[in-house]
Amino acid sequence: MISRIRSVALLLLVAAAAAIPSARAQLYLTGNIYGAFQDPGLPHTTVTNGPVVSTFESGDPYRPYPPYNDTKTSITFTGASFTDLGSGDPLVLQSIKFKNGITLLGTTATNATLDLFVNVSNLGISDLKVTTLTFDIDNTDNSGVSDIPDLFKIGYSPLAEFTYGDYLVKFTIDFSDPAWVTDGVGIPEGKKGLTGDIYVTMSFTPIPEPSTYAIAGAALLGGVVLLRRFKKGSVAAHTA
Repeated sequence: MISRIRSVALLLLVAAAAAIPSARAQLYLTGNIYGAFQDPGLPHTTVTNGPVVSTFESGDPYRPYPPYNDTKTSITFTGASFTDLGSGDPLVLQSIKFKNGITLLGTTATNATLDLFVNVSNLGISDLKVTTLTFDIDNTDNSGVSDIPDLFKIGYSPLAEFTYGDYLVKFTIDFSDPAWVTDGVGIPEGKKGLTGDIYVTMSFTPIPEPSTYAIAGAALLGGVVLLRRFKKGSVAAHTA
């Protein structure tokens, strides 16, 4: 009888462990990421948002002698699509392209804001905002001194997370050149600069349902109770 109780208790403990789901999620995502610049409503500043490419341009171009200049300061973001993206798989976005235009001092915006969105088509999720990227533009005065680089720096807001069924999905973002986030990068007048690769990673883990915890808890409690009875029975048998 005691041997049977011990066997049942061990089975209940095994059942409790089995009721807790594996930490590896079997979920794969398909969709695309795109960006949309916010329009600051400033003079000499235009925003063009598309399904893939979005552009922010600012400043009144200045060069009153040949070759005449028509270059504004600009930021161009290009989105990307993904298929069967698994947990922890990085999605590599193209570089964000910057151009330091030759513009009249005081006519160029000092910052730009880009909302980053994701569509996950296989889950039916549309236009979920992942984060907001902020671009600081330090416009330098080139009066009397030519070709002083402007400093461009990127920041971002806390990244989104969402639940789908029994899964919690989180986002992270990284840059192959972290200087864009930590210190900023100088771009000479009239020249272009690239951020390098941008990695957006989605990670997802299963969320056990309350009923799963209840089953595991009941099995665990039953196993503990039976083991205690088994131990008491063993002590009584030895002292009788």
